[in-house]
Amino acid sequence: MRHMGVDVDVTPAVKSLGALDAWMEQHYRSILKAAHPEAYIPSYTDAFYLYGRSFFLKDRPIAKENQAAVDFFLGQSRKFWVQVDCRQSQADWRSPCSGSATKRHRRRS
Repeated sequence: MRHMGVDVDVTPAVKSLGALDAWMEQHYRSILKAAHPEAYIPSYTDAFYLYGRSFFLKDRPIAKENQAAVDFFLGQSRKFWVQVDCRQSQADWRSPCSGSATKRHRRRS
């Protein structure tokens, strides 16, 4: 709403960014320990982090110690965005988020 000129108190959100960035850094480090981190397909949580974090880049830029993690998730998202589960941008009834879509949408004869 800020981008539309609405005066919004972002103090609580900005205060939480340090912990959020640290959590994603920890997540990133755990991915790097995997056999093939370059094959990591971002989760919807990763996508929501990147999306949400983008609203506060002017308030608190990404710290240098977290930049590698953000770059990793951005890079993986660019490579694998079509494979991210639960994309809200795709209204596909076969989405893995919708449970047993094939059973619910089967035509009755």
